[in-house]
Amino acid sequence: QIAEAYLNDPSKVNGTLAQAALRVAATHGDAAFFDLLQKTAETDKNPDIAEGALYDLARFKNPELTRRALEYAASGKVRNQDSIRLFAIALQSPNTQDTTWNYIVQNWPKVQAQFTMFTGGELVGSTGAFCTTEKRTVVKQFFTEHKVPASASALTRSQNSINDCVDLRAEQGPILQQWLSSSATGQM
Repeated sequence: QIAEAYLNDPSKVNGTLAQAALRVAATHGDAAFFDLLQKTAETDKNPDIAEGALYDLARFKNPELTRRALEYAASGKVRNQDSIRLFAIALQSPNTQDTTWNYIVQNWPKVQAQFTMFTGGELVGSTGAFCTTEKRTVVKQFFTEHKVPASASALTRSQNSINDCVDLRAEQGPILQQWLSSSATGQM
């Protein structure tokens, strides 16, 4: 309700509260809310509101709506730098990253066509949000075979970030499991 009220009349809702509400609403939203955000992104006269609505399209955790956002991003209807930002946002969320990665791999020519001289590195760097050795290998292999201009350092940072996450999980995962088990049984 807060998100929709803000999109209808931003002056009636606190901007900070509205941003949080928009992200939550987009993450859990349905096709009707997706349509509202897309319309806002395309027609709102306030560039901040239009851009925010556009980027929130990448937050829908429903795989069908995630794919719809990615198709829109690669359609040519979105400025190239904004298109790649949509892909980057979707790659960084555990809710959307697998759907997004599969889309990128299956539609590489369409995604690659969105690159500007500087945006390819942003896409490659966003893969650093993955957290498994399998994804680390897949990402490295893909971007070794599909060169992205000016992205070598982004790929290195991505690989290092994935390694850090994998190491942290291996080190802290058992401790967290033990704590969760003792908390569930009331023992601390």
